[in-house]
Amino acid sequence: MIQILPAILATTEEEYKEAVSKINSSDELSGGMVHVDVADGIYVNSKTFWGDFSKYPLQLEKEAHLMVSEPTSFVTRLSLYKFKRVLFHLGVGKEDHIIEIIKQRHLEVGLVLNPEMWLDQLKPYLEKIDVVLLMGVHPGKQGQDFIPETLDKIKDCARLRKDNALSFKIGVDGGVSPDNIKSIMETGADYAVVGSRLLNGDINENLESFWEAIL
Repeated sequence: MIQILPAILATTEEEYKEAVSKINSSDELSGGMVHVDVADGIYVNSKTFWGDFSKYPLQLEKEAHLMVSEPTSFVTRLSLYKFKRVLFHLGVGKEDHIIEIIKQRHLEVGLVLNPEMWLDQLKPYLEKIDVVLLMGVHPGKQGQDFIPETLDKIKDCARLRKDNALSFKIGVDGGVSPDNIKSIMETGADYAVVGSRLLNGDINENLESFWEAIL
């Protein structure tokens, strides 16, 4: 069964606090992770809250999605704030070095593939990483429509994993909805990241609509 990870894309500390409170209040989320977007205003136009995350503890583990131009400058604080996993975008440069820095902090590491990128670009790193996160939209803004070609990319990524006897997880981020969650699961994704479609309104009711679409 696919995992659904709530996503926090907070531009202010108050927005982050409110999102944490809503996620912690849900009795339907257990044993998974929370996907926290971190944007520097350079790699993408938006800039997110970057402060003391430990002030607002989550009941679930955290993964950080770094939409930033210099990922290594964020890793130490993420480790101190008890993040479990750090994901950064393929193409920022010095990928091998960044992977090593993250691993030195005993964190899981993942690479993010934007819609315009090809899976072949990931091949040099697949034995070194724990997660491949495929973007179903262009990064930096919630509420975008899912790019249908992402399904083919999920399928190809799952085939690549199987053919090479690798164990990385496949995640999908952006545009995930009850309309496409079943297809995302059936093509091979291990988890799906859901932001506004989960946190806007009643989180338990929204989550239930996803499970109903799968079953």
